[in-house]
Amino acid sequence: MFREIENILFPTDFSENASNALRVAVSVAKLHNAHLHLLHVTIPQYVSMIGEIPFGTTYDAWADLENINKQNLEDLAKSLRKKHRISVTIHTKIGYVADTIEKTTHQQDIDLIIMGTHGSSLFKDLLMGSNTYQTIKNAVCPVLTIPAEFKTNEFLNVLFPVRNEAGVDEKYHAISHLLRPKRSKVELLGVINFYDIESFDAVSAKAHELIIQMEDRGIETSYRNVYCNHIADFILEYAHFNQSDLLVINVNIDSDWKQHFLGTYAQKIVKNAKCPVLSIKPQIVSNATESQEVEQVNSIYPYEFILPPIVNI
Repeated sequence: MFREIENILFPTDFSENASNALRVAVSVAKLHNAHLHLLHVTIPQYVSMIGEIPFGTTYDAWADLENINKQNLEDLAKSLRKKHRISVTIHTKIGYVADTIEKTTHQQDIDLIIMGTHGSSLFKDLLMGSNTYQTIKNAVCPVLTIPAEFKTNEFLNVLFPVRNEAGVDEKYHAISHLLRPKRSKVELLGVINFYDIESFDAVSAKAHELIIQMEDRGIETSYRNVYCNHIADFILEYAHFNQSDLLVINVNIDSDWKQHFLGTYAQKIVKNAKCPVLSIKPQIVSNATESQEVEQVNSIYPYEFILPPIVNI
């Protein structure tokens, strides 16, 4: 069971995409009367590579740069406190982004991380993409990633894929704090591989358990099962077609490279989604679930699917 949202961590590189994600972080903080933690990490290797500070610079110069970033954060925090009447704390560090986010999450008892998906330049884009994946992999709390295309502050059309995997209840408890009763609508999408017909009953049972919980909270729901291959590709297309404004997924670590990579399912969705993605790491991940991360790339039916009639609840 997830706790109420009391502490939100917002890592920023001061890019335009980060500013876009900040709108969402402020909105969630106001909704829950939560404390917002702003974090900026100065990366010596990165700054040297783009020529802002020459190689061979002494640590004092890095400290000076950190002080500049600290002042920028403080100015931002002051503005947020005045404009939105929320509680804000700033944190500046020199180090590696993902590691620093992980440490700060533990130190500040963070309940939710909200961050932009990419940076403001090609180099930042590659760097922030890597940091996003690493943050999701290491996080002990949900991570909400905001793409540049997302321009609103509320989650009223939520896509909730249901697979035969561990952690479905955890996904619901995580999004329950972001839903607006009598305003948010959740579409439960049972996703079943063509070659895994036996999972139909299990997926349906999980979905109906969630429907009961959402009905009790006044959340409008709909439900359908889908048979398809290349599950991540189908979910991305479905979310785009239905104009979803939040996609919630389980995050499994790739079974062959546990210490390095997310599963292909999670990586593809986080990288390519046009809407925010809330990533939840299940506490228990079975070997069977991990094996499902292979997207059957050699399938002769890459996008074929069957849609039973939708059931409105």
